[in-house]
Amino acid sequence: MKLKKHAKKRIKFKYKRFLKDALLLVLETTILLTLMIGAYSIFSPKEEPLPEKEVIVVTPTDEDKGVTKREPVQGEIEVLTIGNSGLYSALSPLQLWNETGITSFVAGSSKQNMAVSYYMLEEMLKVQNPSLVIIEVSNLYETRGTTDFASNKQEIYNAIYPVFEYSDLYKNYQSVAYQGLGNSFTFRNRAYYKGYYHVTDIVPYTGGYSYMKTNNTKESFSDITKTYLPKALTM
Repeated sequence: MKLKKHAKKRIKFKYKRFLKDALLLVLETTILLTLMIGAYSIFSPKEEPLPEKEVIVVTPTDEDKGVTKREPVQGEIEVLTIGNSGLYSALSPLQLWNETGITSFVAGSSKQNMAVSYYMLEEMLKVQNPSLVIIEVSNLYETRGTTDFASNKQEIYNAIYPVFEYSDLYKNYQSVAYQGLGNSFTFRNRAYYKGYYHVTDIVPYTGGYSYMKTNNTKESFSDITKTYLPKALTM
C-alpha cells in the first residue's frame, strides 16, 4: 500500500512540474516574440507613405481637334461675305473663328441688290485684302432698291463700318453709321458679332408649299446684276 501511495505522489509531482515548465515556456516564447516585434518596428526601414492620387484634367487643344489657328494681323479679315438678311442671320464669324481659326465678316443688309453689294465690296477693299469673297446668290436676282452710291451710303456704312476699326478711316465710317442707327441694340450687337445678327424669334410660315413645285422656268439675272456683277468680279 505504501508503495502505491508513493508512486501516486511521484506521478502527481511530475505532472505539476510538467505543467509549470509548459507555462514557463509559453511565457518565455511570448516575451521573446514581443521583443522581436518591438525591435523590428524600431529598426526596420520606414516606408514612405504613398502619395495621394493626382487627378489630371486634360482639355483637348485646337491641335487635337485638327484645327490650326494662327494669330491674325490686327483687324485682318480673311473671308468677306456680302448679302441680304438671309446671310447675316445664317453665318456667324465668331463660330467660324472658334472652329477653324478663319477670320470673317458679314456685310449684310435687307433686300440688298448687286449694286449695293458692289459698293460694299469696293469700300471694304480699301482696307482689306481677303483671301475669299462670298456673295449671297439672292442678291443676283434682287430688283428692288436704287443703284447709286449716294442714296445707299447710309445702308452701306451701317453694315461695313466695323471693318475699318483699325484704319484711319474708322471714325468717318462710324460717325455716318451712328447718325443712322445711334444706340440701337441690334446695330451695336451686330458690330460686336462681326456683322452677324443673332435672332431668337420664331415665326412659322403659313403660306403653303406651292412655291416648291418644280417647273422648267429659268430666272434671269436682274439688270442690276448684269451691270454690277462683272464690275465686282474684276476688282
